[in-house]
Amino acid sequence: MNNEEEIRQEAICRYLQGEPPAPICEELNRSKPWLFKWLNRYYSGGDTWYRGKSRAPKKVANKTDEKLEQLVVAVRKKLEQTKYAQIGTLAIAWELKKLGLEEIPKPWTVNRILSRHNLTKKKESYERSGKPYPEEVSIFQVNYRRRIF
Repeated sequence: MNNEEEIRQEAICRYLQGEPPAPICEELNRSKPWLFKWLNRYYSGGDTWYRGKSRAPKKVANKTDEKLEQLVVAVRKKLEQTKYAQIGTLAIAWELKKLGLEEIPKPWTVNRILSRHNLTKKKESYERSGKPYPEEVSIFQVNYRRRIF
């Protein structure tokens, strides 16, 4: 049990023993609405009334349709099989438009879909060739190349 849960239980225990709310809140450095919130949870009758509840949303409001997501994945896989084809978000949008889709998803939505399905590829890192660039050339060679004497 964590410290916050113990504080909640202590506050309710003290309140039920008849102590006024003001001193309880003052000593625990909490507000009266906080005390009465946990008192209501206590009276609700649950065994785990002192535990916090998740505040995360229960439903995602703007989730991408499953059919559209599968279509984007299928188009990407088709493009990957084609030699020399571009496989980015704009190429996928172009293919979706050719298929007659009315609402084409935004590029960032397509990127999120591809990331969820592990279809993104990291760019290969650049490796130097070992030659200094620009290559060090003597003044004589420069003049010789320009044919200036």
